[in-house]
Amino acid sequence: MKTPWGGDPGLERILDEFQAELDALGAAGQDAQCAAWLQKARETINERFLGFLPYNRYDRTWGLIHQIRHRLCRILNAEQMLMVALQIHANLDYIADAARREELHQELVSLERALAAREQSPETQNLSEQRRRLEQISRITAEARQSHWRKVNLLRMRLMVTTLFLAGFLFLSLFLVPRVLGEAGIGAGQVLAMIVFGALGGLVSALRSTEPLNARSSDYYLQRTLLGLRPVVGAAAGLLIYLVQLSGILTLLPDASHPGAVHLALAFTAGFSERFFIAQIEHLAKRGSGRTGDEESGSEKEGTTNT
Repeated sequence: MKTPWGGDPGLERILDEFQAELDALGAAGQDAQCAAWLQKARETINERFLGFLPYNRYDRTWGLIHQIRHRLCRILNAEQMLMVALQIHANLDYIADAARREELHQELVSLERALAAREQSPETQNLSEQRRRLEQISRITAEARQSHWRKVNLLRMRLMVTTLFLAGFLFLSLFLVPRVLGEAGIGAGQVLAMIVFGALGGLVSALRSTEPLNARSSDYYLQRTLLGLRPVVGAAAGLLIYLVQLSGILTLLPDASHPGAVHLALAFTAGFSERFFIAQIEHLAKRGSGRTGDEESGSEKEGTTNT
């Protein structure tokens, strides 16, 4: 089956493997429930939005994959169950407790050896007990994986939603800021320029960064999401720096012969490194109020003592 644009070849490979295992059972061994779940999983991964599979449909597909895997533990022969054991091995990393993870790993290795031995001497092995225990481990690891990715996908969704709100507020600022600062000669063009140059800085920063290729999959996808959202964050940082500089409360750069160029440069660099500029604003604000970090911590300690 041809992978659509934005598809996930890994999911389709797993479904193809399941289909091959079911086909190998022959007509007598076909399982209607597995076939139905397999068809539903294929339909789910094709329910795309703008070519991409939403996070909740990823979770639904993996839930169906796990259901199929649990079911296969009951119907496959010993040789085919070794394939299922390999898939379970890939999910052991989602077990948070190291001791429990090692215990399941050793038990899974023991089951693999028993299944391999059964191929040589079937009469000496209790296949029903091996099926039961393999399904138990499959369910434990599946729940750990689903719980982990549910949290990751909820976090990614929150980042996407809050960034969409941020983009909406930036759009509103094109009308609100000139309305408030119209007497100072600030128009929508200036505001738009700062937003654009801040976004450019964020984009350049994202291009210079890379996802951690050697990290676990969830860390990779989280970093990928953050990099994709950086231009919007850079646009907000660029506008903030412009307003801070324009207000005169805090001066980040001395006066120049071309203040417009200074503002654009500030917006770009703020978008490129928004954390640095926000930290500088906080530092200057504390210095302007006559209080340093040590004084603040001292006052906090004094308040705690008095309490």
